[in-house]
Amino acid sequence: LSPVVYVDKNANGVNNGTNWANAYKELRDALADVNAGLHGCANQIWVADGNYAPTDANDPLPYEKPFAMIDGIDIYGHFAGWESSIYQRNLADSNNDTVLTGDIDDDNTNEVQYVVIAADSRLDGFTVKKGYNSGIYCNACSPTIENCVVKYNNYYGISCVNGANTTITNTFISNNSNGIYCNESNPYVNINKCTVSTNTCNFSANFCTADVTDSIFSHANNSYGSICASYANLIIERCDISDNQGRGIGCYNTSVSIKQCNVQRNTSTGIVVGDNDIVMSSIISDNGDQGVNASGNSQIAGNLIYSNASCGIYCGSAAVEIRNNTIVHNGYFGIYSYNDPNIKSNIIWDNTPSGFGDGSFTKLNYNCIQNYTGGGTNINTDPCFVNKDVNDYHLRMNSNCIDRGDPCFNDANLFDIDGEDRIMDGDNNGVFRVDIGADEFCPYDLSQDGFVNFSDFAVFARSWKTSDGNANYNYLCDYFPDSKIDYKDLYIFCDYWLSPSDWADIGGYLICDVNEPNSGDEVTVQIYSDVPLFCMGVAISVAGDANITGAMSTADCNEYGWDPSWPTDPFFEENGWLYISGIKWESDANGVVGYIKFRYNSGQVSVSITEDCAAYDANCEPVLISGEALTFGESQ
Repeated sequence: LSPVVYVDKNANGVNNGTNWANAYKELRDALADVNAGLHGCANQIWVADGNYAPTDANDPLPYEKPFAMIDGIDIYGHFAGWESSIYQRNLADSNNDTVLTGDIDDDNTNEVQYVVIAADSRLDGFTVKKGYNSGIYCNACSPTIENCVVKYNNYYGISCVNGANTTITNTFISNNSNGIYCNESNPYVNINKCTVSTNTCNFSANFCTADVTDSIFSHANNSYGSICASYANLIIERCDISDNQGRGIGCYNTSVSIKQCNVQRNTSTGIVVGDNDIVMSSIISDNGDQGVNASGNSQIAGNLIYSNASCGIYCGSAAVEIRNNTIVHNGYFGIYSYNDPNIKSNIIWDNTPSGFGDGSFTKLNYNCIQNYTGGGTNINTDPCFVNKDVNDYHLRMNSNCIDRGDPCFNDANLFDIDGEDRIMDGDNNGVFRVDIGADEFCPYDLSQDGFVNFSDFAVFARSWKTSDGNANYNYLCDYFPDSKIDYKDLYIFCDYWLSPSDWADIGGYLICDVNEPNSGDEVTVQIYSDVPLFCMGVAISVAGDANITGAMSTADCNEYGWDPSWPTDPFFEENGWLYISGIKWESDANGVVGYIKFRYNSGQVSVSITEDCAAYDANCEPVLISGEALTFGESQ
């Protein structure tokens, strides 16, 4: 007896679900027979592409007839109808869309209350749409929802109530009233690598607990927040909450920790938080009102807060702690408060009309404040940003903010705006001390380009084995301060070279061991990555007298470590352009990650990675793919 029950609308066999040829034509029939015990060994249902409704089109009472999942029976969609493994599915191929719909007679009416009622099992690879109430209803159960699209449901895309413990991964949720809705009896939801967009409210969290990571929340139309929470406990990390009509995040009577997020271009306030909340190491910019509105004992730490229409931070309480932020170019004061918050180790610069509005502001320590005359531990000299005209607020090596922050700083949980550790010896004087502001200057970035890579190693190598007084001696390379550059300095430099996550992600580039091919030669160019990749899509241009002859495809992706169920065969035009897309790393690794081939004809041929590419590392952080060209042959 097979553990898999098959469903395919186009099957022409006996329709008993034993294989693809004899698959059930309707998912509802397969569920009914599994529930009745006719498939005693089954633990999975596989469903081929097509539209499936939970009841017949002529049913006069369809409202309470959902697809009711069964505990322990995982349901997988997006099959073409030939696969023998779930890993053979091509989830990027829209021809294999498997749709569960509440519009039973295709009249564009949402006729079923819940399209799917979840259970203690997995729903994977489906489009779920047109529920009158919810697309997927999770009530006192523990489902996993993965690789799905949930859209066009009247009220809720996914609703989680009565203690449900729901995991939602790699799912796109759009065009519902509420994208994800949690309420009643403290349900728990884990949202990871999802895109929740174009719902009235993208995530409504009430009386619940949620962990939200590596996800996008955009284009909501809710004044209270794209993420709106009340009486909840939330952790939001590495998310993008941008381009919403209304607030980005609105938390009311809620305990929330927001870390390493982008909250940008929302039409109202970026973030609203209350008592004991944390906003940390995030970019908060270009919002239509305040950057952050904080009250109670909130901590606002390590953020880059710039170009918000109103104040950068509004403090509703004297107990708010504001530290190690860069607060610049906001439209109505950098910090506005009727109280006297604790403000420490911040850069407050270029705000209109000034850094502070109202409040007494007596608790200022170790800050860099434009036009400040109060003295003490604060400074008022230009912070020396790399290029504020393009919003690059990293510190230059001549900044007086380097190693001038609070000498008692000891927060191991606070990273700088690039996700790097705080406290380096930025001025190379042997004393480690936190910098003022959101950026921790890295003394190992010798080329001042924001990366610690081969460019910096080249600078270091020029001063190798020199001493103070020699022509090539560079005091910036004397990390072990003894007036000479030797293995002691190299040991320190190598601890940072290509190690921090943002500088390490210089990512991919092209390599080839041939540069003078003969006419008619087939040349192989490899794509190489310095860092472990999770996924990659690369567009490559071949300019000159040459013809593209091939590239990595589903047939040979295993050789390079890619999951064979994900890639699609490359699209290319023989003369000039190639795109490899939809490829996913099976066990995060680096090195050679793909190839292309071309036939060289004559003259100079240039091969380069274009701007139309994307790659992400094992933490789903973007990886830069180099556009530097390889040149073959001689110009005519």
